[in-house]
Amino acid sequence: AAWASTTLLALPACTAWQPTPEEVSGPSQGATARASVPEKALQRNWTVYPGLFAGGGLDVMSAALLAALPPPEKKMRVLDFACGSGSLSASIAAWSDDDCRLHLLDADALALRAARRNVPTAKRFLLCAGWPDTAKAFASRQKPVRYDWIVSNPPVHRGQPDDFTVVRSLIQGARKRLRRDGVLWIVSQEQVPIGRMLDAYGRFAWTSAVISADGRFVTWSAGRGQRAHDTTTSSSKVAVAAGDDSTMLWRGHDKKTTKQSRRGDGNDHGTCVSLDSSRLRKKQRRQQKRARD
Repeated sequence: AAWASTTLLALPACTAWQPTPEEVSGPSQGATARASVPEKALQRNWTVYPGLFAGGGLDVMSAALLAALPPPEKKMRVLDFACGSGSLSASIAAWSDDDCRLHLLDADALALRAARRNVPTAKRFLLCAGWPDTAKAFASRQKPVRYDWIVSNPPVHRGQPDDFTVVRSLIQGARKRLRRDGVLWIVSQEQVPIGRMLDAYGRFAWTSAVISADGRFVTWSAGRGQRAHDTTTSSSKVAVAAGDDSTMLWRGHDKKTTKQSRRGDGNDHGTCVSLDSSRLRKKQRRQQKRARD
């Protein structure tokens, strides 16, 4: 406790939004971004310890993930995987007036200690390097707790080299820990192949990506069941809504499509968001060049 310090942290405001017609029915000429109504920012006293990621504050990637989240619904159960000092959970708690049931998980005991102070309304704190295998982490009948949301800004480095062990474990175990309409949210740097890992390990019904304005970060989401505002049943499609601050991509697929993408049969099933965003942009540039020629 002697090493703890307290600062003032500005949590981002929730962006209330409704899906545009383009997001529901597919892309059209002149598609627009989701309508947003920003609310005022929130400030909290914030406990930090030396050596925590991003100084124990709100890093730019977590801010990008929060900007992509819709408003939380009442009584949601949310897991903050690799929670750090708790900035994602604190924001979700503030947006929901502490109505969400929050569980926080991290491999760093010091980060989890800070999170306990910063998110005192959370229901559980789990010290674990990956998915926990303890009685506390399971509901009755030895089945894992299921969540409406799993949100994560996972570590992808071990020192300098890339290390996708944690994010791969997150994706592999997320589906069976989501409720029927649950959603996994992951933010990463643009070059990290989250899309391919979601296809290879996730077995999700749909995947989606929001690319930040500067192209540095991508917020991925993936769900078990039909997407909340999707009314189509096509096996593979993409919706693109290009706005001032981000680009939204979405793909739904059936089991056959997923198996084909895992085999790497060369079919990209249209413009597929499971491709890395850098490859997607290269494909878009090639299409634009052919159109000019």
